Amino acid sequence: MKKWLVYLIFPLLMSCGFRQHGRANFPPVLKKTYLQGVLPYSHVGSQLQRSLEENGVEVITDPKKIKDATAILNIGSNHLEREVLSVGGGTAKVQEYTLKYVLVFNLLDANGDVLLPLQEIDLSRQYRFDPLNPLSAGDQEVLLQETMEEDAIQQIIWRMESLSTPSNKK
Repeated sequence: MKKWLVYLIFPLLMSCGFRQHGRANFPPVLKKTYLQGVLPYSHVGSQLQRSLEENGVEVITDPKKIKDATAILNIGSNHLEREVLSVGGGTAKVQEYTLKYVLVFNLLDANGDVLLPLQEIDLSRQYRFDPLNPLSAGDQEVLLQETMEEDAIQQIIWRMESLSTPSNKK
């Protein structure tokens, strides 16, 4: 009985696009991607490079080797903003903040043709500020920033994987 259930559910899951996490299925045009607009040793740069390499992409960061690239991933903007979300009634002190992270990118092939047009990824998170422990709030903000950067990188990977090039169509 359990076997039949597996045989029934598996095709349904596969037909809806479900797949286990693993390597992304990138088209060949992304085989050698030049990473532009982000420092390779920054958190975003190093995480993006690692994610691409884990998915079989050779990442080029040296501007002298851009001619070897089959695609160019351009990070146009990448910044974090902090806004006051709420202020304490009687104390007039900040109680909560909203962190907003924005990453703008596009993807071109080696000829400069657009593979993915300019896109903006907007993420936000809220956190409580404890005036009695301000150091923990700073740690929390750094952790939230890194988490949002990693979420944005994952969205870039998904968008790159979804390219509708003739060589990537089933």
